[in-house]
Amino acid sequence: MDENDPTLTQESTPNATLNNLPEERKTFFKKKKVMIIAGILLALIVGIIAFLQLRQSPDTVANLPPPEPENVLLATVGEKQIYWRDVNNLALENYLASAIDNNVLKLYLNIAIERAILDKEAERLKISITSAEIELRKKSAAAKKTDLLIKYDLLKEKVMKAQIKNVVAYTVGFWIASFDYPQLPEYTVQREKGKIALAEIQLKFIANEKAVDIAKYTAESYPELSEIVAINGLIYVKTTDLNLLENPRTYTLNPTDKGKPYNDDEVFDALSKIKAGEVVKVERKNGSGGTVIKAVSINNSGFASYEDFLTARKKEIVKIISNL
Repeated sequence: MDENDPTLTQESTPNATLNNLPEERKTFFKKKKVMIIAGILLALIVGIIAFLQLRQSPDTVANLPPPEPENVLLATVGEKQIYWRDVNNLALENYLASAIDNNVLKLYLNIAIERAILDKEAERLKISITSAEIELRKKSAAAKKTDLLIKYDLLKEKVMKAQIKNVVAYTVGFWIASFDYPQLPEYTVQREKGKIALAEIQLKFIANEKAVDIAKYTAESYPELSEIVAINGLIYVKTTDLNLLENPRTYTLNPTDKGKPYNDDEVFDALSKIKAGEVVKVERKNGSGGTVIKAVSINNSGFASYEDFLTARKKEIVKIISNL
């Protein structure tokens, strides 16, 4: 090779440096360097994203320790959230901690859901329960209950009045031990006098006399019945609250109430068929006395039963998050 050959230049020799390269080749190598750096950065970013996704994958989450039981969300009722701790605290009102198992928690979860539904319905219907109403119910209640239990009893009654078919009525009558129980001589006398009294009560209702006056007259005119005459389901001589005696009672026509005390089959059937303003006499076939009903008003709107109302609301606003 002739070093003096004019075709050989410094750029074409193996020892040529980058600085001695033409501008086109310099630009090429610079771009290549930038692309390599960009590729490395892209690989790092992809790797970080893949790592984060792996951490959040179902398999990875499944291996994480579960939350503490008290922090587990069991259900929502609209915006209301019901946690395990809420249900457990509710159960503790009636159970020892050692006696609370999943079956008990399921029972009280249903109670918590029902109460939340009643709260929302009360808010929608602008229904409220006053402390005076709670105190009044305490005085007339047969068994002791907490203020909270009484509050939801009253709330349920008010919601049912608005949502369930019901009859607002006065009743005056009496109860005697039925033929299913050992009989005392006075029962026969009470049944005989009772037949006469019921006919008279019916006539007085038709004549538009007040229910409280009719009850008072019956108790005074029939000594054999004086201790058992009842108005609106309350024993007349034992009830001192005039509001309970002077105002009509609302009877909800809830099928599950049929056969319960103060709403036996025959009275329930009569209430189901009665018309507003009508007076109906009921004599119980089992010998347990009778009653006369005067209907003030009938509400045929709404649900057929409280259970139907509850089922509908559960479908609309309840979501179970975690199973017990």
